Amino acid sequence: MLTPQEFVRRWKSSDLIRYEERDVRALEIPEASKRLLIEAGLPPKARLGYYQEASIHVPVLGDTFTGKFPFPPDCAHFRVLLVDWMDFNTGHYEIVRLICLDERTHGQVMAIGPDSNLEMNSLFLNSSIPQYAEFQLVYDEYKIWARKQRQAREDTGRPFTYTQWKAKSHEVRRQLYEIDPSAFINPEGLSESTCEEQLYGIEQNMDCSPE
Repeated sequence: MLTPQEFVRRWKSSDLIRYEERDVRALEIPEASKRLLIEAGLPPKARLGYYQEASIHVPVLGDTFTGKFPFPPDCAHFRVLLVDWMDFNTGHYEIVRLICLDERTHGQVMAIGPDSNLEMNSLFLNSSIPQYAEFQLVYDEYKIWARKQRQAREDTGRPFTYTQWKAKSHEVRRQLYEIDPSAFINPEGLSESTCEEQLYGIEQNMDCSPE
């Protein structure tokens, strides 16, 4: 299980946001999850037109977001970890997704947002906070690898091949499965195809060429 110290060492950045110890200590989740939130924190993401905000007091979803963001009634007891905001070219940001903890399942990490039919649903992400954090490490390391491939392409003029991307994609899926098999096995979690779609989204500007 990923420790707070290991997470901080591997993340190699100062953008980790720690959560309020008093609020986290009161949660009914494993001690390892509490320690990671308190001693290390989580890395909110940001890109053009999108950012994540850490809810450092891990508030109850139903008490805090009723009337602000639609959510399934059976998720009202969730604790909010991160809030995803997006600007849809309107000049102001709107909440598009929440990352939450479910104390009733010993601290599983869940996402709440629209599904493919634009209906609000909860989606299983990871079995625990340490496993969620380690997933973020793998994704971040993958992004660094992708940037290096893009730079090498620009330097050499040689396109990045589909076979190279496919091999790396397989390696990353294997890493993720070893970290948290439930993320793939759980009916509400990742499938190999959706994982690959996410990874390809990171690569979408790489211009992979056929062999």
